[in-house]
Amino acid sequence: AFSEKELTAVADSELTNANNPEYGSNGGDDTTDKVFLLSYSEALDPAYGFDPAAEYGFSSTHGVRVRDYTKCQGLSVIDSNNYFWWLRSAGDYSGCACNVLGKDSYGGVDSQLEVSNTCAGVCPEHTAFGFREFFR
Repeated sequence: AFSEKELTAVADSELTNANNPEYGSNGGDDTTDKVFLLSYSEALDPAYGFDPAAEYGFSSTHGVRVRDYTKCQGLSVIDSNNYFWWLRSAGDYSGCACNVLGKDSYGGVDSQLEVSNTCAGVCPEHTAFGFREFFR
């Protein structure tokens, strides 16, 4: 997915995996990763262009571009090219993880999607190209 030049630009990122702010679920150990999912707090951070009100309801800032390849692999696409996508943060209990509910259906950040659910996609991030690449 990356050229040789791009691979050398992907740096390690120190990631904090905080407990779920609403339910207190254990976020796990902090990690160092080159490619990662956003956290609950990052998905609400206005410094990254997101709407902090999305924690409680609709937000138009959580739309992502869905590639044809992803659709062919079975991703459950809502409409207008938006879909549910995972966050790295713990959900409301050990069998759940946080996710974003696609801007056209709801747009909020949620803590109640079971990790066995296959309808959600991923929006991997890295520090090489800035982390708004997928959010347009």
